[in-house]
Amino acid sequence: MPLRRAFESASVSLLLNKLANQDVIDFFLKWKLDSSLLTKLKTNLHIIHAVLNHAEEKQVKDLYVKAWIEEVRVAAYDAEDIVDELANDALESQYNNQALNYVCDSLNANETVKESLDFKMKDVGNALNPFKERVEPKLEKIIKRLDEIAKQKDILRLREDAGGMSSGIDRLPTTPMVNESHVYGRECPKLRKFSHGFSSLKKLRIKNCAALTTFSRLSGLGNLEPAEFPSLRQLVLVGCSELDELPVTIPSLEYLEIDGCKNLAALPRLMGLITLSVLDASVELLGCMMELSSLTSLHLNNVSQVKSLPEGLVQHFTKLEELSIDSFLELEFLSIERLGLAGLASLGRLTISNCPNFIALPDEADKLPPVLKYLSLKHSPSLVKFPHELYKLKCLTELRIEWCPTLESFPDTGLPSMLKRLVISDCAGLKSLQKEVMSNNNSLEYLEIRKCSSLTSFLEEGNLPPTLKHVKVCYCRSLQSLPEGLTCKDNMTLQFLEIDNCPSLMSFPRGELPRTLERLEISDCSKLLTLPSSLLNLLNLEILQVTGCPFLESFPKGGLPANIKSVIISECEELKSLPEFIYKLKRLQKLEISCCSNLISLPKQGLPTSLRLLTVTDCEKLNPIHEWKLHKLHSLHDLTVGGFPGLVSFSNEYLLPNNITSLIIQRLPDLGSISEVLENLSSLHKLVIRECDKLQYLPVKGLPATLCHLSIHRCPLLLHRCERDKGEDWSKIENIPYVHMS
Repeated sequence: MPLRRAFESASVSLLLNKLANQDVIDFFLKWKLDSSLLTKLKTNLHIIHAVLNHAEEKQVKDLYVKAWIEEVRVAAYDAEDIVDELANDALESQYNNQALNYVCDSLNANETVKESLDFKMKDVGNALNPFKERVEPKLEKIIKRLDEIAKQKDILRLREDAGGMSSGIDRLPTTPMVNESHVYGRECPKLRKFSHGFSSLKKLRIKNCAALTTFSRLSGLGNLEPAEFPSLRQLVLVGCSELDELPVTIPSLEYLEIDGCKNLAALPRLMGLITLSVLDASVELLGCMMELSSLTSLHLNNVSQVKSLPEGLVQHFTKLEELSIDSFLELEFLSIERLGLAGLASLGRLTISNCPNFIALPDEADKLPPVLKYLSLKHSPSLVKFPHELYKLKCLTELRIEWCPTLESFPDTGLPSMLKRLVISDCAGLKSLQKEVMSNNNSLEYLEIRKCSSLTSFLEEGNLPPTLKHVKVCYCRSLQSLPEGLTCKDNMTLQFLEIDNCPSLMSFPRGELPRTLERLEISDCSKLLTLPSSLLNLLNLEILQVTGCPFLESFPKGGLPANIKSVIISECEELKSLPEFIYKLKRLQKLEISCCSNLISLPKQGLPTSLRLLTVTDCEKLNPIHEWKLHKLHSLHDLTVGGFPGLVSFSNEYLLPNNITSLIIQRLPDLGSISEVLENLSSLHKLVIRECDKLQYLPVKGLPATLCHLSIHRCPLLLHRCERDKGEDWSKIENIPYVHMS
């Protein structure tokens, strides 16, 4: 494992050990806080920690994995702040307990008095220090972030490593308390100097110590300068606004983060520094980075008075692999014109964001980073063009352009031949994407165009790259047509096509979609009149979603392919019938139909017996529910029905299949009884009843004994009878494990 990446695994290990601190656990139990948050946090950390070794090996060749590791690093720091706050609260609680015992012992108080005082102190503590409101939301937020990070491991194909760490540095300490390997100082307003004396210190974080000005020094012996922190590998300084001096030398330092230290104008000798992150710092600090030739990762944020990067920085950072520049308000170019960026010989990842005056990258290929693989330009309202010789960047595989409203077009010379992912978002000035853009490319796999309000068409006339697998077009309100290349079925390997919120789009191009298509989603295209022809021939299609197309009247003739598994149809007000032969689809497992006000009937032959989930709501003209032949659906587990005025009761003749585990009944204003619908449901676990104004009684025989979840919402008569401890039907539901009424 590379040394610079071992910290992530060590930091996660340290966090897990801190969470195991019995003081923190006891604190949660005593104050009746949500201990499930600790469990969720630990679970996510375990999941991430299990795959970090593989990620650290894989990130050398995979930029997406490298970005994932960076997300883990940032999230781990934020989580550590919260966990340290928990530890402080736990410690304060212990001091309160000791004080309480001292008072009681002094007064010779009995246990009853002790308990009374304990409760009083707890009440006071809650009033003065509302822990739930202060920390629990932070925990929930970081858990959500870590959950998203953990989910990405499968997409990145990261596997667990049972062998543990196999790298060249030791793990960080296993105890949750401060020791000589890890020191964390936070919000110490009177700390003016930080003394060394930790010869084995590996990780040092100092946060919000506003009075800190310097690090004390050892006296030298003769002309020799001692190493003040000989083992320190990671240093984080945040919010130390008066700090103006760092130790003279930190020989082992590999990671340095400086945030909000505006008085700091110089750096020490850092011959082995690999990662540097600078936020909200002085321009002088940027100018003294020239000698950091060992850097591979540099993150710069909010440095003022910089129109272009210093010449020395571009010339000497030959090992730099990753560069991100954020919130440089005066930045116009990355380098002066004669110099260019070719000196960044190892740069593989470049991100420029929130630079309102940034105009352009160099036009010539020999002035661009030669091995650039990832380029992202975000929130650059002054960007008007792309490099004319961008196509010569043979290593570029991903290009992201987001919120560049003055960008009107891409160069006619085309995009790089090896580009695999292209994302264009929030470019209001972009009117078209010429077919010449793809003239050099036969590698593109993912194309996303989002929120380009002036775009009327893209990649017209001509074939799309045969490698293209995923096309996503969203919120392009002026888009009138899709590429004809989409229907060149014999030259495409397209798997996923998503068209969302394109209100000017009226039709698909002539021809058939590629037979490789697995997923087709069309949403909120308010003028769309027809769907692609010959859906029946899409032999690999598994998911079809058509929603928010009010003028769509019918599906193409022939019906749907035999392998389809999921069909969702919603808000298609003019649709009069479902796809032909839908009852023959033996692999269909999910069917959702909602808000189709002119849909007249479900098939007389019934629905596919393979269905596991069925939703039919708000289709006012649909034939009566007893004609749907639901009793034949022996695989059905989830059923949702509603939005049918006039339905008074369910039929006694055709009972629902007894394998249903979840039943949702909603918006049936005339429903008076549910006894019939529940009669046969011997496997029911979940029952939800919503907005049934006339429903007054639960079945006389009670609810199914298997029921463990009951929700009743906006059913005024029924709610009155089910009122806790008072209602006439309360005895029928009081033993159900989960009951929610509103």
